[in-house]
Amino acid sequence: MNAPKEFDVVLSTLAFHHFLKPEAVLGSMKEVLANGGKVVIIDVLKHSHSEFICPCWSLCR
Repeated sequence: MNAPKEFDVVLSTLAFHHFLKPEAVLGSMKEVLANGGKVVIIDVLKHSHSEFICPCWSLCR
């Protein structure tokens, strides 16, 4: 199988709040992320990690 080893974007949609070890999941995402790549997490629960909020969020709402 000729599967890629790196990805430009890693996406998690409506799943992150189910993970028992979210730090481990983020680590796995980072392992397969290409240099300059992005992780996109879309979920229904609010978090308090301001460092993960898009700088343009106020414009996107």
